[in-house]
Order: sequence, then structure tokens, then C-alpha cells
Amino acid sequence: MILCIDLCLGLKCSSRNPTELSLTTLRGGRSYIEINPNHVQGDLNRYMPPKLGDLEDDYIRRPVGFDHHTQNSQAPKPMMEVVKDFFVQLHQISPTLFHGTVASIIIFLTWQIPVFAPILKHHFVCSKRNIHQGRFYTLLTAAISHGTLTHLLMNLFGFITFGKSVGPVLKQNNIPLSMYCICSAILSNWLFTLVHPQGSCIGLSGVAMSLFAFESKFNPSKEMRFFLKFFPIRLPAQHALSALLFWSILGTITTNAGNGDGIAHATHLFGLLYGLTIYEMIKRGYWREIRRFWLRNRHRNKKY
Repeated sequence: MILCIDLCLGLKCSSRNPTELSLTTLRGGRSYIEINPNHVQGDLNRYMPPKLGDLEDDYIRRPVGFDHHTQNSQAPKPMMEVVKDFFVQLHQISPTLFHGTVASIIIFLTWQIPVFAPILKHHFVCSKRNIHQGRFYTLLTAAISHGTLTHLLMNLFGFITFGKSVGPVLKQNNIPLSMYCICSAILSNWLFTLVHPQGSCIGLSGVAMSLFAFESKFNPSKEMRFFLKFFPIRLPAQHALSALLFWSILGTITTNAGNGDGIAHATHLFGLLYGLTIYEMIKRGYWREIRRFWLRNRHRNKKY
């Protein structure tokens, strides 16, 4: 009964002064509104449309609890800034990977200008003809030469991905990544000319394959993901290495038989063998002994 009277008084006494109204409302020292102990205070605006300051002209209904300020809901960096950050980070990780990537991109763009094609064929293509004419440097320069965008992107992906992983291991064993890549390019291209005297090759595939082989032996259970045509395949690194070795041997044989598919399988094969050889030399201690012998002789020659 008291509750009903007080409520009626509260409705009819709007003409009272604020002090009297407060005393009436807070009679007994507390409010008549009982707080629910199980109530969880949430965002009262979560069912409201986005505010002008958050998302302008946006009427998309979003799930409860959606945060407009997460990283995924913000606009990405401009493309040029992303490209710049990529090359800055790549240079910090490895100058060898940076310079190899930049050089490959520049030569690829040069291939797209027809007037430069004759020059590039003489100086950036590995062939027995170029070697016989004294252009031995093409064994190395052909590695940074790519004719198509797909060829360039695939080789750079392998070069950068495996180079980042293998580089620190080589450094710990006193092998500069630059020397490793230069030797793998020269040897794989030179052996290609011996197997295919009438053929020619370009691309970083020999270097990328050598890095892949080293990585596969160092981390044999690491999952490798790649595409066969349009089908994604996942294999442990050791199994992927075995498959690529088989494919490269078969491709080299079929190319020599006159049924080539336009892929330099011999370059891939010798790149894989180079990576396997360097790994075994390090693992078995041969490289350490060779380096000690070389350093000992160098110091001896300096004395004389």
C-alpha cells in the first residue's frame, strides 16, 4: 500500500521543488529500482547503425559483438607502400635475395622491349653457342633472365622462400648465401649445356631447386605446398624432393629423346643434386675440413 501511494505522489507532485521530489523518490534511503545481479552490462549501441565517425554511408548489419576498429575492418596500406616495405624487409633479411630479385625483375622488364631482345639473347641466355663465343658469364647472367611473368614469379617465390630458410643455416656453416647461389647457377647451367648441346636455358630455377633440396634434407618432415596444374598438393619435404628428382630425371630423358615440354629439366636436376651435395658435405664434415685446409694454406702463403 505504501508503494502505491508513493508512486501516485511521484506522478502528481511534478510541481514540487527538486529537493522534495528527490526525498520522495529516495524514501527509505534507496531507489525502488532493484538491480538484477545476473545482468551483464554490454554495448547499448550494438544494435544501432554505425555512427558517422565510424563508417560513413554504411548500412550493413553486422553480427553482435563486431568491432569496427579491428585490423581486418580497416583499409589496407596503399599498394606502393606494401611493395616498398617488402623490398626494405627483404634487403634487411638478405642482400643476396634482394639483389637477385631486383636484377631478375629488371631483366624481365627489359625482355618486354623488343629492341633489346638481340642483346639479351647474346648476354642473358645460357647456350653452348654463347659459351663457344667466349661469353662464359652467361652461365650466371642467364639465371636472372626470365621471358614470361609466370616463369619469373614462380622462380622468385622459390628463391625467396627457400633462401630465407636456408640462408641462416649456410651462414652458421661459413658458406655465404651469395657464393652458394652463384655456384649453383653456374654449375646447373653448365651441366645443362653438356646434356643438351643444342638447347638453351634461362631462369633462377636451378638456384631455387638447389635451395629447395637443401631445405628438404634439413627439414625432411616440413610440409611443402605447391600446385600441380590447378590442384593444390601437400607433401612432406622429403617426399616432395623424391618426386621432383624423379620428374627431373624423366624430363631430362624425354627432352633428349626429342619429346621435350619446354622445361629445362636438366637445370632442375643439377640444381637439386647441387643442393644435396652441399648438404651432405656439411653434414659429414667434409666442408669443415676443406675450409680448414684452405685457411691453413692461405695463412702459410701470407707468411711467405
